[in-house]
Amino acid sequence: MVTLAFVAAALFTALYVVAVGSADGRRIDEQLRGTELDLNDHVAGLAARILNGFDIGFVLAATPALLLVAFVRCGVRTTLALALALAGAVASARLLKSLLASADPLGGELARSVGSGFYPSGHATTVMALVLAVVVLAPATRARQLTIFLGGGVAAAVGVAHIVLDSHLPSDVVAGYLLAGGWMAAATAVVAVAREPITCGRFVRVSLATLGLCLVIAGVCAIASSGARSMPLLGAGAVATTAICLVAALATALGEADRSDSPRAGAQPAAPRR
Repeated sequence: MVTLAFVAAALFTALYVVAVGSADGRRIDEQLRGTELDLNDHVAGLAARILNGFDIGFVLAATPALLLVAFVRCGVRTTLALALALAGAVASARLLKSLLASADPLGGELARSVGSGFYPSGHATTVMALVLAVVVLAPATRARQLTIFLGGGVAAAVGVAHIVLDSHLPSDVVAGYLLAGGWMAAATAVVAVAREPITCGRFVRVSLATLGLCLVIAGVCAIASSGARSMPLLGAGAVATTAICLVAALATALGEADRSDSPRAGAQPAAPRR
């Protein structure tokens, strides 16, 4: 779990260096944005409804409900871990956007077409943090596997909606996912969450990997057939793939931690000393 937190932090930093700090990275990020998408009103309206559905009112209602469920099902330690992860992710997203915009450490903030103060996406960070909290709390049954699918889909839908509406660059959305994943991994590692074993299952992992691969292939095929105007499809595919894979990665890491903490199957308890 600690490793996952460090990996998320490293990827977050590397993405900023490439997508904001380098001219080539900014150019690719711009090509992946949604300005060139030829959308009808129905698609744009659906994207807007998705983002509006996860507004501040939803967050204020969902967060206390999740913490209450955590306290009832798992106790104080899980509640503290989730509260730390949720609060840390949301607060750090706002703080980082402000600090990076004002300090502009790599000199690339003002060179972005969206302007400064958009990295990372606070919306994507908040939704991903809530999704990961639900995955941690889901019962260790087939319902958890369904939660992984639905949670990854919800986070992916929010990210793709940002690309469709051109309200964020793809790097902003992916950075928000990574920030939320890092906080959730760090919180669960430090607070030692008491939870039921999480089993992602081979079927779920293979299905998620296949879905992500299909999204990437679809984006590549679209670019090959339609040229640079279809680059945003690849950006949307990359955002969706990141969301789904991050949810699966946290679930798998939690499952591995639980299996390492539990006694080996078939092991006999040590005989007491006389």
